[in-house]
Order: sequence, then C-alpha cells, then structure tokens
Amino acid sequence: MCKGLYSQAAFVVGNAADGQTQPIQQRVGVFQGCPLSPQLFNIAVSPLLFALRRLPDTGVPLSGDDRPGASAYADDLKTFSSTKAGITKQHELVAKFLGWTGMAANPAKCSSMGVRRNGNGAVEADHLDLALDGTPIPTMTHMQSYTYLGIGDGFDHVRRRIELAPKLKSLKQDATALLESGLAPWQVVKAVKVYLYPRVEYALRHLRPDDQHLGSFDLHLRRGLRHLLRLPKNANNDFFYSPVSRGGLGLLPLVELHAALQIAHGWQMINSPDPATCRIAREQLHQIADARYRLDKEHWKQRGDELCQLFLNLELGTSGHAPPKRRNGDIGSLWVDVRKNLKAFGLKLATAPADPASGTPALPLQLRVPHHDKWLTHRDVLRHVKQHLKNKHWRAWCAFEDQGRTARAHGGVGSGFITRPRGMWESDYRFAVAARLNMVDTADTLARRRLRAHDRCRYPGCRWTESLEHVLNHCPGTMDAVRGRHDNGAGTPRARTATRPPGLQP
Repeated sequence: MCKGLYSQAAFVVGNAADGQTQPIQQRVGVFQGCPLSPQLFNIAVSPLLFALRRLPDTGVPLSGDDRPGASAYADDLKTFSSTKAGITKQHELVAKFLGWTGMAANPAKCSSMGVRRNGNGAVEADHLDLALDGTPIPTMTHMQSYTYLGIGDGFDHVRRRIELAPKLKSLKQDATALLESGLAPWQVVKAVKVYLYPRVEYALRHLRPDDQHLGSFDLHLRRGLRHLLRLPKNANNDFFYSPVSRGGLGLLPLVELHAALQIAHGWQMINSPDPATCRIAREQLHQIADARYRLDKEHWKQRGDELCQLFLNLELGTSGHAPPKRRNGDIGSLWVDVRKNLKAFGLKLATAPADPASGTPALPLQLRVPHHDKWLTHRDVLRHVKQHLKNKHWRAWCAFEDQGRTARAHGGVGSGFITRPRGMWESDYRFAVAARLNMVDTADTLARRRLRAHDRCRYPGCRWTESLEHVLNHCPGTMDAVRGRHDNGAGTPRARTATRPPGLQP
C-alpha cells in the first residue's frame, strides 16, 4: 500500500525572494499534513507498546486484571510503573527498541520522575538515574511537573488547578484582538467557536481549574460582545448561550463547557469499547464509593454496575447496604465532579431496556437528555450534553418578563441570520439582535429603563405607546416605510398602488 507512494515526490516554494523555486526532491519524511503520517507513527510505535504490555512485573495495578504501564500519542511515549525496578526494565526495553529500529530519542526533551514514601509515610523524590546512549535523562522532583500533551504531569495538585491561567490569559488577548479586529459581529462569534474554544477543550477534559478562572474569561467575552453588538449592560446573559436554533448566539460559558466535557469524558470511559478502560473506570468508582460509604461487600459483589450508577446519581446513600460515612479522607476527582455536574444539570444515568428485535441486552449506565429521545452514543454524547445546557439558557431567557417576550417565537428560518446574514449590513444585524431582546431605544424601552419620563410616541399627534411593534407596524410617521416594506415583500410595484380603480380600498 505504501510502496512507491513517495516515488519522485517533490515540492516547490512559491514565494521565494526570486520567485518560484525549482522542484525540491522529498527524500526523507512525509509532507506536512499527509494522511499517511499518523499511520506511520502507529506502525513505528505499536510494536514497542505491545512489547511493553507483555513485560512482566511492570506497570501500575489499577484493577484486578489491568496493569497499564505505557501510553503514547504519535511519537510521544510515557512509561510508568509502581516500582523502581519496573521502570528500569521498561527503559531498557525502550533503549533496545530504538537501537533495533534505528530510531533515536532526544534526551534533552525527555524527563524522569521517581517518588517513594519515607519512614513517616511522606512522599519524597527517588531519582531513577536513567540515560539514553550515555546521555543522562533530566530528573524532576515530586514537586515539579512535565508538560505532556500541553498538560503538566506531576504530583503538585495545587499547581495543576492554576496551570490553565496562562492559557486563559492568552485566550483573553486573542478574544480582544478579534473584538477589535473590525470583523462583523457574526464573524467574531464564529471565530470564537472555531478557533478559541477548541484550544482549551483538551485541557478542560483533564484538568480541574477553579471556576473563577474560567468565569473571568466568560465575563470578558460577554462584555466585548455587548459592546460589539451595541447592547446595554442590562441585556441578559442567557441570550449569548442559547442555541442558534432558538435565536441565541450558541456560545457556552467555559464553566459549563468544562462540566459538559467532564460528563461526556466520564461516560465514554465507563462505556468504553476497550474492556481495560471500562474495567479501570468502574474500579475507580468502586474505590471512591468505598472511601465515602460503608459498603456491604457481600451485597455489592455481583452488583458493580448498580453501585456505579447509584453513586453517580447521588442515590447510593439511600441504600441500606451503603450508609454514608460521617467523615472520609477522599479527595476530589473527575468522578466526584461528574456526579456533581449530573445533578446540577438535571441528568441521570439509567439502564437502557433490552431490545428483543436486535438481541441487544439491557445496558446499565446509559445517558439520555430531554430534547433527544434516543440513548446517547460515543459520537454524540458531548454534542447533546452541550445542547442540553444551551436549552437551559434558552428557558432562562424565556423567563425574562421583558427581554424574553418573544424568545419562544425565534428559531428556524427566523434565526438563520445569526450565523448566515446573507448580505445584511452590520447596523441591520445589530438592530435585529437588539429587537429580539426588546432593547431598541423606543420611548417604551427608555421609560422602562427609567431614562424617560413617559412612554408615549414621539410623533406629533400620536398618543399610542411607542413600543417596537408600534413603530414598525402602526405609527403614522412610519406608514410610508411600512407600506413600502409590504409592497416589496409582496412583489407589488409602488406605481400600481397609485392607479387603483376608484372606490377600491387599500
């Protein structure tokens, strides 16, 4: 399949100082973005991973049947073991594999960390003294961390909670640059969704940052969008986070995005197609439940799935076989956050009934959301959880007596302009957004905001309340524009209305 794929392969540089270059032969490596690249990484690294998996007395026991000892992403490799002898054996195997294949690792980009407990039970550093081709690998203490796939990997839990702060600061700066770039409002919103949010999604899936750090970015972005859309300060926040299909901007606060990612990530692990991942996730849940409740071991021995489901639904304490402990030494974790978020967003895990037609058995620990009548799958769980959160914001928007008056009427074709304005002027776009929130500066709106003494129409002789409906449809001062809008929409030439037969009423 790969033979001859890069035969006579070449490339040119089109913007060189003297114009386009002559073809440059591609003799080593692959082109940037070539779809063959990940396959080559898999072919090169997979034999090493299989060999590490078969290595005895290595890895970390995470469940009765599983002792994972290595993980890899492309050409990044991480080995770990519960003993110093185990990590030494793994390192020797990696060094032999590199020598056998002719590949080389850069010791300067590698790092090692060893920890142990002293006589008092405190954690302290235990240097491993590893080397590659005679070059020592840098060592770290247990208070340091190694950035692996953009996330600090170490034992300093306090530092990990704030390590997202620099990335959020950079995100704020980029959001400011977008807001001040002169792009149209809908272009800025799309850029935030496409370019800013994805930059923190991976980190949010694996870190537990403080909500105040995430909330500071949300506040910064809302202020910028209010200014960009010329909305007053009292414009409600839920409009920004309602789905586009219901008339909102379709954003999501980072605090809630973090929660949605945790729910989806946790659900995907306990329902993983990989049996080892599934076993390890359920074993972790069992250990956390055992730390927080006095479990009847005999009762729960054959009810592992039920135990996990009750724990995540915050219902385990109601069982007579698992009374909660008054005090426990458990620490925060992903699973504690998952069950907190499930409760906060009104979601529960349940058992999907068996399907006799397809022969599918009953499946525990499944998830469903109110707006979707099917059980969620690995492909759509994150999308539907985020949609569920956006729908909650839409319902909150509808609850506003004034700004939510028309929220239930938005959607479908009437909301297409939010993301695809199709030739609208920016002023028209801002007017339409302000109109949906009933924030256009009519006399009625200004009086409601206590910026005007009365709400009567400003057109001489008109005594009606100057609401937006009145101005757009009934005010004598705007009737020419109303008739023109009607004629344009109906495709009726203006000249024809001037030659109506006598006695014909308009």
